[in-house]
Amino acid sequence: MTPQELDVALKDIRRTRNLMIFFGFMPILCFVTVASMMFFVLDYFSDIYLTIIPTIIFVLLLIWTIKKNSYLGNIGRLGLILYAIGFLIIFELSLFFVSSIISYVGGAAIYLGLIAFLSSLKVDKEIKSIHILFYLLILLVAIFHDLIALTIIIGIIYSMFSSYLAVRWANKEFFKLMNNEE
Repeated sequence: MTPQELDVALKDIRRTRNLMIFFGFMPILCFVTVASMMFFVLDYFSDIYLTIIPTIIFVLLLIWTIKKNSYLGNIGRLGLILYAIGFLIIFELSLFFVSSIISYVGGAAIYLGLIAFLSSLKVDKEIKSIHILFYLLILLVAIFHDLIALTIIIGIIYSMFSSYLAVRWANKEFFKLMNNEE
């Protein structure tokens, strides 16, 4: 392996690890945004400004995922875009239109994007399973309303554990690369 190929492979591992960590902390970002909108009495424009922060983060995530990455296929990129669009629908449109249809469309986009993203991502099965398990639990919590405290606890545990698994996966990939294993 040439030094240039090694550099590209290391960047792919680093980029994928960072993506998985960011993906894992997405629920905490959403919880903080929603909690600050719910618990602090803000005017309408403050709510709009508060949702602009996650919107900017989503746009940066989309720009960042367009880069070539050997661990993420085109279906995964489209899944991430669909995932981000789902969150944008829930965050932005729910401020202007109070409708359960918007929540269903945004939720469907999030889950379809998640499935496409995880099906294309070339990482360990345990990383994929922790993400799927979290979103299934969130779906159950959404079905059985009024479990917000449980949702926050599950989200924090999920974020920490998924980050740990992403770092562990990146270390294994790094050592495989350094030892020329396939």
